[in-house]
Amino acid sequence: MTMKHTFMLISAIIFTACSTTEQAKKIRIEWSENLEGNFSFKDKWSYSEAISKNQFGQLVCDGLCPDETYKMLDSEGRIPDDSLHAYYQLIDTTHFYHSIAMAEHGADSLWYLQVRQIGEDSIECCTALGVSTYTTLKMNIVNDFCCAFLENVSPAPDSNCTYPCIEGSLKIDKSLWKQGIMKAFFRFTFLEKNKFTRTGKIYAKIEN
Repeated sequence: MTMKHTFMLISAIIFTACSTTEQAKKIRIEWSENLEGNFSFKDKWSYSEAISKNQFGQLVCDGLCPDETYKMLDSEGRIPDDSLHAYYQLIDTTHFYHSIAMAEHGADSLWYLQVRQIGEDSIECCTALGVSTYTTLKMNIVNDFCCAFLENVSPAPDSNCTYPCIEGSLKIDKSLWKQGIMKAFFRFTFLEKNKFTRTGKIYAKIEN
């Protein structure tokens, strides 16, 4: 699954609204005229999760890939020169710049955030799922308020679950927001059986 396909998938998910989840707290956004801090992660990029280099220095897909890509490889896992063009028509080798940095590192570290305007005063945000990442962070922003959720999207039947944010903070750079960029600090505490907190930074373009 390429990153583009991943974003298409998460865009198709229905976002949980504040009004339908009473446990989620509406957090008042703190607007800053000049939000300072180290946001250098926005200049770093990665290929989609399934893309890596083989021993021949070629970018290859290894994961959820089109069946045709495997048939093009020789016995050593190399793409023959006469198949290179056709191979790269089938896989996505786009450079994806990081748009979210989480302070809590681990298997569920999240690095790509889609921010989408869905109404005059409404924004929805969602981190990308991946081959090995089944947890997505969602935010609904309406005017000066935000609701946040962590959602586990498991391949196992009837095992999806959503954890509402019960307290926290969101600070956004107002000047960049007006230019169509979300630059922000967040600290969200979620409720499962026990409380747990996620903190981080965001630097992402707001899509229409």
